[in-house]
Parts: sequence; C-alpha cells; structure tokens
Amino acid sequence: MTYVYSCIKEIKTMRLDGFIVKSEIDRNIYAVRFIGEIKKIEKEDTKITITITDDNETIKAIAYPHISEQIRRALQIVKKGDKAVFYAHLEPKNKICYLDIIKKVNKKNEIEFLAGLFLAYFKEAFQKNEHT
Repeated sequence: MTYVYSCIKEIKTMRLDGFIVKSEIDRNIYAVRFIGEIKKIEKEDTKITITITDDNETIKAIAYPHISEQIRRALQIVKKGDKAVFYAHLEPKNKICYLDIIKKVNKKNEIEFLAGLFLAYFKEAFQKNEHT
C-alpha cells in the first residue's frame, strides 16, 4: 500500500467516488500519511481513539493494538503532546481514519515530512494546471 502525503484538512473531505476514496481536490487518499500532535488518547476494551491536531484541524483516529504489533509498540512510546507521523487508511462512508503505523518524530523527521507534503501538493497543482 502506498501512503500519499496529506493533511488533516484534506482527510476530512474524504468521499467515495465509485470504488476510490477521493478528497475534495480529487486525489486518491485511501492510504495517507499525515503529521500531527497527539491531543488525547482514549483507551477502550478493543480499540484506542487518538485525537490528533495540526494546530488548524483536528481528527479522531482509531487504532487496534491487539491486531497490529506496530501500533501496540508505538502506543507504548507516544503520549499526549508528542508529534508523530500517522499512516492510516480511510473509510469514507463512516468518515473513519484507521491508524496502521505511528512514528514519533523529531525536528529533522518533521522537516522531511513537510518537504514531502509540499512536493506532493506542488506536483498536484502542476498536474492539474497541465490538464486545463
């Protein structure tokens, strides 16, 4: 699965277009990677709900530590206030963001992520421009 660079604002626009999860800018966003700060971690019997913010937008994402070993280990490392890159797949019918991978980031990782995000949107803008 290829995770496309995205942001919370774009993720919140997810919709189903045929069999493809699309955003409002018409990108395929079934599998995304986005950066954010953990605001809240709510543990339940079978799942964990994590509230994530990027200072402008907030999203709740669901993780299943009993299914994913990587998620289980990551949740032992990250805590409220930590910045991380989240890899997730989206379910647009119910507007759910399922976490697959969580990676705590330092400043270098954050800059690398933001550079990748910039390039993804930059390419998208020029591809759209070529077709108009």
